[in-house]
Amino acid sequence: MPQDLDISQFRADDPAFPALSTLWFETFFLEDGEDRERMTTLLADFLDQSDTLQQGFCARINGKPVGMVLIAHQEIDQMHDHTPWLAGFVVDPAFRHKGIGEALVRHVEAHSAAQGCETLWLYTYQAESYYLRLGWTVTDRFDWHDGTPFVLMRRDFATSETPEETPA
Repeated sequence: MPQDLDISQFRADDPAFPALSTLWFETFFLEDGEDRERMTTLLADFLDQSDTLQQGFCARINGKPVGMVLIAHQEIDQMHDHTPWLAGFVVDPAFRHKGIGEALVRHVEAHSAAQGCETLWLYTYQAESYYLRLGWTVTDRFDWHDGTPFVLMRRDFATSETPEETPA
């Protein structure tokens, strides 16, 4: 992971928003024929309505935005009645395979646990092995939208006290 990596909350008025909203749109919605302006407005509204749990986080290297992740109360096209969700996770292709993605996921996990969440959820159609490596568990498989196979995954957090130390 780059030493100069910084992860912080971001909102629609953040200078990183234009670059990240473009990356988010092109990753998740361009091929679906979605309207760029409408989706950018939805993302801005999401970020501006965030609360202590629901937020967007931006990864920056030397001030340059290189990735983002959202934690949301609910997903668009909700198929499962769970909350909260890791969503909108994307790293600029030029910065992938450098630990930035894992740092973003870990940041959202820590944020969720600190907010008292016992479980965090996500959908994926292409990154199952990535999330398995990070300790996530598959809980369901289903076809979504145009028949694309999706995976529902969860990450559970320990809610009990720290285990007692074992005597040496």
